[in-house]
Order: sequence, then structure tokens, then C-alpha cells
Amino acid sequence: MERKHRLNLYILCIFSCIISAVFPVTLKVSMAMNTYLSVEELESIAGKDLGDGGGWLTLPVVTRKDSKLQYITFVYFLSLPGEPEQVSPPYRLIVLDPTNGAVLRDLPCTPKSLGVNKPADVWEESHVSMTWDDLARFKELSPLIWEAFDSGGTKFNVPTTTLIQEYYTLFKKIVAAPLLPYYHAVAPDFFKWLEAVTR
Repeated sequence: MERKHRLNLYILCIFSCIISAVFPVTLKVSMAMNTYLSVEELESIAGKDLGDGGGWLTLPVVTRKDSKLQYITFVYFLSLPGEPEQVSPPYRLIVLDPTNGAVLRDLPCTPKSLGVNKPADVWEESHVSMTWDDLARFKELSPLIWEAFDSGGTKFNVPTTTLIQEYYTLFKKIVAAPLLPYYHAVAPDFFKWLEAVTR
């Protein structure tokens, strides 16, 4: 009887170790979802004035300003279906508070105003290879990545580090390459952090 009891305790300990290894990530995801609005909600706020033909929102990134997280997206134009794939430089910068959707900045922008040495009237070729599942997964991961970034740390448990690596891989797969200099110009701290965590 005592041997059986010990066996049960041993099995319980094993399951406890498994649960403690798996559930912290789940709990962090849940906390992040509660801390920040979803990408879809923030996109709805950022894109409410675009209308038909008003451009497209870029993938969002975040930066930290005055110890607070800020959600950043650009508006740009994309070539019409059937034409060579090209993107315009961003012409509008939108910054939101990711916790409540408050608009912090919404203003016209040019490459020069963003500190990027590119002409404002030249469209560039862009070949993006992604699936809708890639985009959905990127959006799903985003609040967790923001939470990890806002923690200020660069050392995480293996499951969290793996999710950050997945996020960064998806970003580089989905983003239009000509837009990368603009992302790095407005959120250098975020990309420095991503590189530090994923290298």
C-alpha cells in the first residue's frame, strides 16, 4: 500500500513538473491579452479613416517612450493586382496606446521626416511570400511579444524564447522589405531587443 502511495506521489510530481514547464507561457499569453488590445482592435482604430483607396496599414511594431509602450503602424500604398508588386514609402504615421487604443500621434510623414534617406516619390519592388495563417499567427503572438519586450529582459525560458523567435521569423517573412528602414527608424529599441533575444 505504501509502495503504491509512493508511486502515485512520484507520478504526481512528474505531472507537476510538466505543467509548470508548459503553463507559464499560457498564463503569460493570457496576461498579455488582458494587458493589451488585440492587433485587430488596434488596426480597427488606426484604419478607421482610411476608407476605400486610402492605403494599407503596415504590420505593427512597438517602441518604448517615456517608460510606456507605444504601438506604431504606417499607412502606405500597394500596387494594383496584376501590376508588378511595388510599395510606396509610408505617407502617414499612426501611434497608439496599446492598452486602450488612444491615438497618441497621427500625422503625415515622409522618408526624410522619419530619418530615412530615400526619395518620397519612388515606389520600390516588393515580393512578399506569406499565407493568411502566417499573418494570423503573427497577430496572435504580438501581445505576448510586446509584454516580453516591455519587461526589459532579454533572457526568457525556452518556450517564451521560442515564441519570440517564431514572431521575428514571421515578421521578416511577411514584411515588405522596402519598408524595413522605416521600422528600424521608429522602433530601434524593439529591433535591438529582438536581435538580442533571438541570436
